[in-house]
Amino acid sequence: MAEQTRLRLIQALYQLEMNAVGEGEEADVEEAIRQFGAHPLDGAALDERERERFAGQLREASGKLPIIDARLERFLAQGWRVARLDCVLRALLRAALYEAYFSPLTPAPDILRAYARLAGGFFSGGQRAMVHGIVERALRERGGGGEPAEALAEASAETSQETL
Repeated sequence: MAEQTRLRLIQALYQLEMNAVGEGEEADVEEAIRQFGAHPLDGAALDERERERFAGQLREASGKLPIIDARLERFLAQGWRVARLDCVLRALLRAALYEAYFSPLTPAPDILRAYARLAGGFFSGGQRAMVHGIVERALRERGGGGEPAEALAEASAETSQETL
């Protein structure tokens, strides 16, 4: 998934939550697809293939939020709930975990690097490190997907240095 598509997925998940969209409210999801899929973002527009990919991923991710949130909650400190997270952090982690668990063909190191970079655009310090740690744990739980564990370890070492 291209970085622009990932960023749009984060923004659309955030927007759906701000609009208090519940699971399966298709009209609001379709509006978010139109809003974030059609317009240039930071001067870059999605090509047709990426727009279709974004639309499919937003539909699927919004429908799987209860599953994603349950998995995310397992990675939080004891006593913490997904609802307690900052809403931007929550949207970013939901997008990352959606991709980690439901995009098995995307190499784990690519996912870790991408979301570590995106987290750096929103956060510094502890929240950025938290994203790195949670995404890495989710990817390890997912399994290698055919890639060697060393590749994820290398990506983790690269991105963890950037979070310091």
